[in-house]
Amino acid sequence: MDRMIFRNLKVKEGEIYVLDTFIVPVDLNKRRNGKKIAQEFDAEFVFDSLKGTTVGYIVAVLINLSNLSLVDVRIFSKKTSKVKADEMVISNLGTLNGKIKAVIADAGFSCYKVYEMSMSYRIIPIVKPKNNLKKLERVIKAMLVNFDWLNSRYSSVFDDLVKDLNEIIKTTLQAINDYEDFAEMRAEIEILFKATKALFGLKDLHIYYRDLAIPRVTMCLYAGSLFMQFCIENGLKADVIIEHLRGRRL
Repeated sequence: MDRMIFRNLKVKEGEIYVLDTFIVPVDLNKRRNGKKIAQEFDAEFVFDSLKGTTVGYIVAVLINLSNLSLVDVRIFSKKTSKVKADEMVISNLGTLNGKIKAVIADAGFSCYKVYEMSMSYRIIPIVKPKNNLKKLERVIKAMLVNFDWLNSRYSSVFDDLVKDLNEIIKTTLQAINDYEDFAEMRAEIEILFKATKALFGLKDLHIYYRDLAIPRVTMCLYAGSLFMQFCIENGLKADVIIEHLRGRRL
């Protein structure tokens, strides 16, 4: 799946992305003894905001906000650190001297290391802060330059990179203070999740291992993203169509 190329409809991409997670439940009707899960399967007990404690996978999804195109999908253990999810973002969007991008994420991804790593690779982390905003502001303002910039390769543009970093810091501070203003943008990925679950069968898997589940999860999300792109291209309201088609499978 790492080599898969996501071909999208003819919709221009932008520089704002959304990172979020959701739970894919695993149907254990054929596996009555839930205690064996930790011993035999990669699926694990996780907390779903709608269903409560369930068995399944935590799926991290990165999308381009402008056209709801799929960038990356990965399945993580509930014990995975926030930094690991940020490495997923950096591997796809990070750059030392390329275009500056912004990623919107909720408080579940909030930690000092995430802010520092993102900004170091020219990414504006619009991540909802959990608490102690003053301390977070001090950490961000004390952000150091990326040591890779000290390489002679970047000597001619070093001053410009530092100037850009200062602008990234300024924009990040403003964004996290105004995080609620991005709620409508972030809601778009929730509609994608809704479409994927309701229309493309990603409700209860009978797959108990992450490496086997990821192709199914990715293809369902890809189908969902194409559906969202089709709606954008044709001026349709995706959430309205989902309600009309709920209970049916495409």
